Amino acid sequence: MKNTAISARAQALERLLRNRIAMVSLAFLVVVGGLCFGAPLFSSYAWDALDFTFEALPPSREHWFGVDEMGRDLFARVLYGGRVSLSVGLITTAVSTLVGVSFGAIAGYFGGWFDALMMRFVDLMYALPSYFLILLVMVFFEVESIYVLFLVLALFQWLGMARIVRAQVLSLREREYVVAVRSCGAGHARVIFRHLIPNTLGVVAVYATMTVPGVMLQEAFLSFIGISFQAMGSDGVMKPVASWGSLVSEGAKVFETAPWLLAFPAAFFSLTLLAINFVGDGLRDALDPNMKV
Repeated sequence: MKNTAISARAQALERLLRNRIAMVSLAFLVVVGGLCFGAPLFSSYAWDALDFTFEALPPSREHWFGVDEMGRDLFARVLYGGRVSLSVGLITTAVSTLVGVSFGAIAGYFGGWFDALMMRFVDLMYALPSYFLILLVMVFFEVESIYVLFLVLALFQWLGMARIVRAQVLSLREREYVVAVRSCGAGHARVIFRHLIPNTLGVVAVYATMTVPGVMLQEAFLSFIGISFQAMGSDGVMKPVASWGSLVSEGAKVFETAPWLLAFPAAFFSLTLLAINFVGDGLRDALDPNMKV
């Protein structure tokens, strides 16, 4: 049984490695992630450093991506903005995956009225206007912390994951190995978290990969319509943070006079989302080759 599982994983990995588009996309994401999270190593400018020239300048040897109307180096702002956008996508997806997997596995394992009650709660959450509630929290309560944004976005992202995991667990809970584990006296928690959830991780990985770009787009939309976020600086003071979404919003306002302020952050944002989607498609095809025609 164990050798079969290892063999299946090895075959899935081999199929993924043979997918050139997915591997090129993964390499691109590694490079972009390295640039963004290692921004101080690749840029000699701080993302918020001002020289008060009040003039946007095009790309040059000193400023590769040009500078904005406040004299801030755009290359540094794109790298630091990417750090924020990628963090929002990854952290929010991680939190929503943890909640969704646990919720869906518990609902599917127990079934019956308990499952029905839990899934009606999911239906209720689906019926709520997510963007409206997110805006309500961020604007009405004047919450600008980027950390609160992680939690608010995760509040609605776990629903799809819960449904998918529930469906998987419903088909797994009557398998022979689960019945054998139960007959040996294993408790509910052990069956769920040691035997059922590990067998759903393939589907979970694919869905989580598909969730990241959706979360990044939500953050970009909020930034584009003018919602600002703050984070704790190294000096302990809350400071405004730039993301790819806010940079695109700023660049769109001056596109006619300074098109590079929109072109570079939009290109990084679009290519990153495209690469994540290609990696997700590659994972799907590798873990379920029958889906590939």
